[in-house]
Amino acid sequence: MARTEPAWRKLVSNCLLVIPAYNEAANVASVIADVRTSLPGFDVLVIDDGSADETAANARRAGARVLLG
Repeated sequence: MARTEPAWRKLVSNCLLVIPAYNEAANVASVIADVRTSLPGFDVLVIDDGSADETAANARRAGARVLLG
């Protein structure tokens, strides 16, 4: 039996996933990697709400756009 793709995969050309984060430097890169695997084609935006750690830098290195709040 052939596996069919979920319907949402056909609609991902203009999709944005927003990830709120606060002091998540240790986790944000793996979350972004999981999103990229699970939702290929989605853009990723991390909203960093004033983290005191390297959350924003790690998110950028993982390929996400970052908005500082």
